[in-house]
Amino acid sequence: MHRSICVSLLATALMAAINTAHAQAYPAKPIRLVVPIVPGGSVDLIARRFAQKISESIGQPLVVENIAGASGTIGSTQVARAAPDGYTIMWATVGETIVYRFMSRNQPYDSVKDFTPLMAAVTAITLLAAHPAVPGNTLREVIDYARANPGKLAYASAGIGSYFHMTGELFKSHTGLDILHVPYKGVPPALQGLVTGQVQLMFVSAFSSRPIIGKLKILAVNEPKRYAAMPAVPAANEVIPGFEKLPTWYAFFGPAAMPRPIVTRLNEEMNKALAAADMKEYFEANALIPIGGSPEELGEALKSGIDAYAKVVKLANLKPE
Repeated sequence: MHRSICVSLLATALMAAINTAHAQAYPAKPIRLVVPIVPGGSVDLIARRFAQKISESIGQPLVVENIAGASGTIGSTQVARAAPDGYTIMWATVGETIVYRFMSRNQPYDSVKDFTPLMAAVTAITLLAAHPAVPGNTLREVIDYARANPGKLAYASAGIGSYFHMTGELFKSHTGLDILHVPYKGVPPALQGLVTGQVQLMFVSAFSSRPIIGKLKILAVNEPKRYAAMPAVPAANEVIPGFEKLPTWYAFFGPAAMPRPIVTRLNEEMNKALAAADMKEYFEANALIPIGGSPEELGEALKSGIDAYAKVVKLANLKPE
């Protein structure tokens, strides 16, 4: 018995030493950062900024690889099935890690079981924007108009099950409004639909709407409090009591079962990048709120986010396809 215990302890110590040695040598080659959407959008641009910053200190480049398709699940599936050696990680949103599980009957991965949380990076300031021709200049006035004219207003989203679709359905529930949902294939065409008046309303990130924000009415900021860069624009919950922003973030994940020393190293480097002075300037200029923290905190945010979205899916009567 004594000998078997000693052998077991020796094996455990040896494995710990091997993991530590691997972490000290890590990374020995470039790290592949999968971004599961097409290049050029806000998600991709922010990922590339982080990749550049982390590359400066970790000793190897983070190479961004865009693998788009199937609402981001093609790239995400590749990461879930990759070797858990720290050389393939992912930049993900709530779309790939939370919403998709409610929208597809055939899920190729379970975001809780098949990924290792690394760090939640940032969240984006969300706005409620309206076409200039919409009657009313305030959120209250637009709500009153929509209530008096059921079915006459429509809101855009980046697609069925997208973050802004979920937010729009939550908005409808809290206000009791009869407004139509018009799903587009991505944020850019949805914004184009709003600018041209095909639709009248849209929840959108301040980052994505920067090029055309002057062409729209900004009715509210969908944040717990007002946005410092738009002090005259109310937070939505000032007008709609109890209306809270759904969890949303851009975050780093890896395959399941990554060695803890490598997870710790990546988390440290990611938090270091987050705290850099030039990154803070970038966040402020682009209406992004840094998050940071531990892998465990991201894991808990993932689980609580799943619970929050499950309620909206039920509310909107969305069915998996």
